[in-house]
Amino acid sequence: MGRPVDVLITFDVEDNWFPPEELGDEIVRWIAHTLTEYKLKANFLLVGDKFRRIKKFNLKELVKVLEFHGIGLHTNSQISHPFLPEMVENCSWEEGVKRVLKDEEEGIKILKEVTGRDAEAISQHGVNTAGAFHFEVARKLNLPLIYGGFQIEGGDTPLIINGVLSTDYRCPFTYATVHDYAYKDEGSYISELLRADEHIKMLYNKGHPFLNLFCGHPYCLRSRSFHVINYHSPNGRNIRSIKQTLNIWGKGKLFPKRHLEKEVKPRFITTCQWLSKLQEEGKIRLITFKEFVQIYWHRRERIYIEELFNYAVDIIKSSPHMPIHPYFTPGEMLISMIKMLIFFQKNKFFPPYILRPEVRFPLEEPCMAAEVPKLSWKNFSQIIKQINKYVEEKGRLPGNITFSNNNLRIGLGQIMYGLSTCLITAYNGNLPKEIEFPIVMDKYPGNKLASKIDSFFSTWHQTPYLKPQLNIDSVSRYTRLMTWDIVPAHPKLFYTY
Repeated sequence: MGRPVDVLITFDVEDNWFPPEELGDEIVRWIAHTLTEYKLKANFLLVGDKFRRIKKFNLKELVKVLEFHGIGLHTNSQISHPFLPEMVENCSWEEGVKRVLKDEEEGIKILKEVTGRDAEAISQHGVNTAGAFHFEVARKLNLPLIYGGFQIEGGDTPLIINGVLSTDYRCPFTYATVHDYAYKDEGSYISELLRADEHIKMLYNKGHPFLNLFCGHPYCLRSRSFHVINYHSPNGRNIRSIKQTLNIWGKGKLFPKRHLEKEVKPRFITTCQWLSKLQEEGKIRLITFKEFVQIYWHRRERIYIEELFNYAVDIIKSSPHMPIHPYFTPGEMLISMIKMLIFFQKNKFFPPYILRPEVRFPLEEPCMAAEVPKLSWKNFSQIIKQINKYVEEKGRLPGNITFSNNNLRIGLGQIMYGLSTCLITAYNGNLPKEIEFPIVMDKYPGNKLASKIDSFFSTWHQTPYLKPQLNIDSVSRYTRLMTWDIVPAHPKLFYTY
């Protein structure tokens, strides 16, 4: 019998505009209650506006029925601009973090006020995210960031990015859906359910540990859409109130045709029965946000010399790309190589291991092309000591190191390559006299990971509710740099099921 797949079921509760007679709140209550009846744990991410709505209409029954499930914040607001990308546009790192933190804390405060519970997670909401700024806020709040991760090629676990546990909705292994849109007819629903069933059984049979199963937006089990935002707050502007929006567009536009309740509810019950069966068979274990943190948010503390040596070999083989290690971030590996070489220079031998250093990603773009073809060990050793001192003082990597009277620069990728050649040579007994650099090394670890990040941000150009002239690169550049601070998250080896 294999290890059960940890399944994090998530629902995104975003319907903040509709009047009570549309029964959007009732469908959330019904879903949570039905899950509880089948002894299925799920997780609900509510927009801050939704918590304010619950307070306004005193929806105590809804709050009560959510007690069995995990709860988190799905951003503070999706009604009024500025949204998170607009909020941090052209900001310095410090100012952007300050703005997002203030906004998320408002949402967390109303969550606590309404439910009496602490937020168990925050989350990205479509393109309503601030990239690296969002991750930094999650770090400060000590909360996981749901849907915020990036897909590492072949990855089958959640990720720890910028020290924050995160799931990814683009990874083919760790994300699947029984999406609300599939409930519109029997054929679509059965097809979606079969795909999800095959995916979970594949994960179980191959020993993959984790799945984020997205089960949709509760309101869409009643209606085929709820994107009122494109009518209410288009193009980055707050141009009308909800009442004005209703008067201008009318209910026919804003409240699309409903699904038939007698068809949709039995399908959702079938979903619950399917999950219950998988749980009874031991193929899955449903977890809440709190359990997700307990199982996956931990790190190994020792980096052994053999691991550093093997990683150095991989760096040389993979040049100009830099692979991501399965247990340590590229930044941690770089600084650990530096510390090992400094130790070797002084003692003429390597210690068996080094404690994992605390190091953050750089805030400056590294140079890609070499500005110097080679350096003596004496000069290179001065550079790596300079980097070590910089990290000890600031807690994060520099993007580049400038040296010589000509202000020549050497980027982090070149440093990583140079360290790898030095470590391999020293591992065989001697330090090199000279270090040669490749003509080009990637700015970002993970091969095509930075390109995938850029691909996500490029979708912002096609988002009708964001301002059309949004300076996307002012947000995405910090997010690309986080590839220096990314590592797979593994389940605790001795976790008892």
